[in-house]
Amino acid sequence: KDEFEGAWHVLNPDGRATQWVMNGARIGAILDGNFAMKEDLDAPWIGMATGGDVKQIALNNGRIAFSNSAGIIFAKDDRDGTWHVLNPDGRATQWVLEGDRIGAILDGNFAMKETLDGSWLPMATGGDVKQIQLKGNRIAFSNSAGAILAKDDVYGTWHVLNPDGRATEWQLEGGNISAVLDGNFAMKEALDGPWLTMAAGGDVKHVQNRDRTVQIG
Repeated sequence: KDEFEGAWHVLNPDGRATQWVMNGARIGAILDGNFAMKEDLDAPWIGMATGGDVKQIALNNGRIAFSNSAGIIFAKDDRDGTWHVLNPDGRATQWVLEGDRIGAILDGNFAMKETLDGSWLPMATGGDVKQIQLKGNRIAFSNSAGAILAKDDVYGTWHVLNPDGRATEWQLEGGNISAVLDGNFAMKEALDGPWLTMAAGGDVKHVQNRDRTVQIG
């Protein structure tokens, strides 16, 4: 629904959605392994990708993207346009959209495109990248030790935010970096700033930081 006190709209009465996302007025969903999209709550579902092999979808402003079980990422900037195949060899285990950028973990390495038809720029090699995020100009990743590395310039030097590692979850939001470190919630307000303790006790499992509103679970 679009109103706090409004009535709920049932978007897919048959169910079977395995992932769904919202962006602006659009709603995207994986229904029976196919990618469908609505452009308004009462609009019909528009088929974006069929074949039953869609595994992840994303909407970001005008950009529409999905990946399949081979880890191949497809994206376009026009609803009725032609899909761009971003990595024909597949093997993407995670990917994200932010502005014109696309980041992906390919064979355990972090690569990024700055346009759909641009070349992949190597961000981090070595095969040990486990999570990536893009937010504004900020680029970040973490490895299997839970060390978070970030920078604000594509060709800049990485800042190691927690040399001891042990981050089980982390998030970028505006100029902030939030992380669960050893079960405690800590936050930085700049890449080189100190970690500020938000919640201690070792029992933090999940955090969200949205426009400086923080939620902890």
